[in-house]
Amino acid sequence: AKRLKHFLLIFFFSSCIIYSQEKDIIANYKSYTEAPREVVYLHLNKSTYVKGEDIGFTAYVFNKQSKKPSLITTNLYVSLEDENNNIVEQALLKVEDGVASNVITIDSTYALGNYTIKAYTNWIRNFNGQGAFIEPIKIVEPNIKNDTNVTPANEKIDAQFLPEGGHLLHNVVNSVGVVLKDSNGLGIANATGKVMDKNNQLITEFKVNHLGIGRFLLMAESNNSYTIEINHDDKEHHMGLNQKVEPLGVTLSVVSHRNKAIVTLITNNESLAQIKDKPYALALHNGKEIDIIDVVFKDETTIIKMFDLNTLPAGINMFTLFNENKQPIVERLLFNYNGIQTIKPQKVVARQVQDSIEIELNINQIDPSLFNNISVSVLPQKTASYGHQHNIISHTYLKPYVKGPIEQAKYYFTDINEEKKMELDNLLITQGWSSYDWNNIFNNPNTYPHPFERGITVKANFPSKDLSKDGKPNYLMYYINDDSNFMVSESELGQTSHLLESLFPKEDNTLNISKVSNDNKLDVPSYYLQFFPRVIPKLNTNDIGMQVVDVITEEKIDNFLGGNLIVKSSKNIQLLDEVVLKGKIDRKLERQNALRARSFGRVFVVDEQMDNSHTFLSTFLESRGMIVDEEKGTFTASFPTGVNGPANMFFDDALLIDTGILVRYFLFNIDYIEINRWGLGDGMRSPNGFVKIYSKDLSHPRFQKETSKEYKFPLTFSKKKKFYAPKYRYYGDDFYKQYGTIDWKPNLSLDVSGKIKFNIPEQDVPISLFIEGIANDGAFVFEEKSISLN
Repeated sequence: AKRLKHFLLIFFFSSCIIYSQEKDIIANYKSYTEAPREVVYLHLNKSTYVKGEDIGFTAYVFNKQSKKPSLITTNLYVSLEDENNNIVEQALLKVEDGVASNVITIDSTYALGNYTIKAYTNWIRNFNGQGAFIEPIKIVEPNIKNDTNVTPANEKIDAQFLPEGGHLLHNVVNSVGVVLKDSNGLGIANATGKVMDKNNQLITEFKVNHLGIGRFLLMAESNNSYTIEINHDDKEHHMGLNQKVEPLGVTLSVVSHRNKAIVTLITNNESLAQIKDKPYALALHNGKEIDIIDVVFKDETTIIKMFDLNTLPAGINMFTLFNENKQPIVERLLFNYNGIQTIKPQKVVARQVQDSIEIELNINQIDPSLFNNISVSVLPQKTASYGHQHNIISHTYLKPYVKGPIEQAKYYFTDINEEKKMELDNLLITQGWSSYDWNNIFNNPNTYPHPFERGITVKANFPSKDLSKDGKPNYLMYYINDDSNFMVSESELGQTSHLLESLFPKEDNTLNISKVSNDNKLDVPSYYLQFFPRVIPKLNTNDIGMQVVDVITEEKIDNFLGGNLIVKSSKNIQLLDEVVLKGKIDRKLERQNALRARSFGRVFVVDEQMDNSHTFLSTFLESRGMIVDEEKGTFTASFPTGVNGPANMFFDDALLIDTGILVRYFLFNIDYIEINRWGLGDGMRSPNGFVKIYSKDLSHPRFQKETSKEYKFPLTFSKKKKFYAPKYRYYGDDFYKQYGTIDWKPNLSLDVSGKIKFNIPEQDVPISLFIEGIANDGAFVFEEKSISLN
């Protein structure tokens, strides 16, 4: 009985420890991941550019957890930096429905060499740049000697041997990932290797794939040492394994088999004596959700857990094992392809249409009624200038969860098969721990100094002497100079500032502000303005991305010396608009008489004098003898004879059911007003009379000069520029086939029949389409398609 009681106490105590540990891990994890994350991807039309070309890009901003377009942020920063991290170009773009696009022109001021293009939101800066887009591009010029070549790889091999889960354990079978790279950081293809023990006896052999990735199994012994012999290009390279064999611990292995994920936790006999009955915890998480599974080693050194891939989240799943002290000791990443929604065009048709080619994409899996955006780069089929490391799928589902750069990440998501799934699993073994740092998770301050941004916010500070004398709020009116819509801001009682939010000024826009004085007149303000943001913020991150895949050798460039040059870009041809000069022929009296001739009531054309006398519609109608009530957000205007109710209110000939729009409505928004006391001309609909209000397309010269002050925005949104394909001297030589640009379509969408149609210039060479995009509220469009036009 005593023994049983002792056992129950131990069991109860252990259960409490396990429960407390689980609760603590889950609470910290949920606190760390509850704030949304964003991921930015740029579909670039090329990776290698020639001076005179345009860099065309479409930006996709995603919610990291849902993989759907982010609808929170509207501000996207894009910068282009040279090899010395100097910013040569930067812009602020407006994101709508998670998408933005624009163009960067590579003019004569650009030096040849390697550049990095970055795209990020302000919110991404809270997470050390995780989620930003960072990718190198290259700029070359074919008619001169280029010094931009990647240094030829020497014979030295950078070899890394990384145990699955993070460490080797004595006297158990360990899976070891292999990464072989050259001096340029690119994978060494198809090399073979041998693993030898301290007696130079062969233990096992392995072979890496075309990206230098592989794996082997090793029964590790702490009293042994291991060397590796790599054979590449008929040369042997010898190196140590450089991994300590731990005498005590636990390993974690994950294998996918028949739609199951088999997780195996293995310890050795030496460790079992120390960890037996201790409460371990296996966490399964994906950056959004977490589940904890109790793990207790009893008499066996192996524990197996099985998971159905159909029930695991799509994409990266992370398995982390915690010891009894809540310390993460091993971790393994698994990629689940199940549930990723990818779409490809079922049919691509090219047909001649006069002097151009019409391309038709048939994509019937997309619902045209849902938002979709497709971007397409059109290049010669033999192009060597589209060497991106990522596509839209790999950059969204894979990159944000791993620490290091991934060579040719898009390879694992192109023509997916079982072999590629295994190769990606080998890659994940070599990645070790995920980008989720448990030290940060357990010590998360939950502070986010860089907020979500929606346009430009302006704080207009006014002196206390301008406070309303009657204790009512202050009002100001403002507009952006290419917009005819006036906006009104009301300050809170006692506040000495106005907050103007969600402004989207373009490059040459200014902000024009008038203050409304105590007697409802418009005056020139003396405000001090603060703008948020006022500069493009810097992205701080250690991520430098992988280099451009295409290595342009000196021999390649030499072949083009004196060859095909970019002759002229269409953007250099400017078509001038027709200019018509007119005299001012509209006079108030002439117009008022003309309007009265076709009206049954009295017509008043709003002019400067009326503006100054009556700031609001309500005060004007009161001056015409009407009784106006605009309290509680409703607007009624009655004639003294309208004993049966208020007059009907019309706005641009539409009868207003909800008249709230007219509350404190400014008179200068109105072109003219018709007041009809008896409702003549409106039949039986207006027995109490009516007021008809007609809006005008505002121009503001009087308002600007006399009652407003103009302020410059320190930061504005870039105007959307048109992409121009360059003109070449020759359209058939090797230079054009490898480095020419045909066209770029950044914002295509399906018609109701599920088709996309666009035209490209007539071509004498086969072409390739590089298609990416989003559709169906969570699906990704990706395809690289070659077309022969003959």
